Amino acid sequence: MRQVYAARDPIQAHFVRNLLDNEGIKAEVQGENLLGVRGEPLCFYPSVWVFQDSDFERARALVAEYERRGERGQAKGEPWQCGKCGTKREPQFTQCWKCGASRPPEQKQK
Repeated sequence: MRQVYAARDPIQAHFVRNLLDNEGIKAEVQGENLLGVRGEPLCFYPSVWVFQDSDFERARALVAEYERRGERGQAKGEPWQCGKCGTKREPQFTQCWKCGASRPPEQKQK
């Protein structure tokens, strides 16, 4: 396992873990139970780790893109339409919240 991200809180860590999971990268959050022991000189923050070394570089690229956009995920691009139910979604989403279908490949973000 390799660490790909250090978060400031468990919510942010789980968001990144879900981001990786949506891209088919198996990851887990570690250290979220240690958040209460932060202090000097030790600081413990939740972190996200990938299981497969072969996923590390792709995971780091996805995390870098997340960090570049900022927490709110201000994605560039056009909204996309779900091919299954027809609902319009914002460009940062990879799945339809209404029916769970994945974004069609031809509508992937650039």
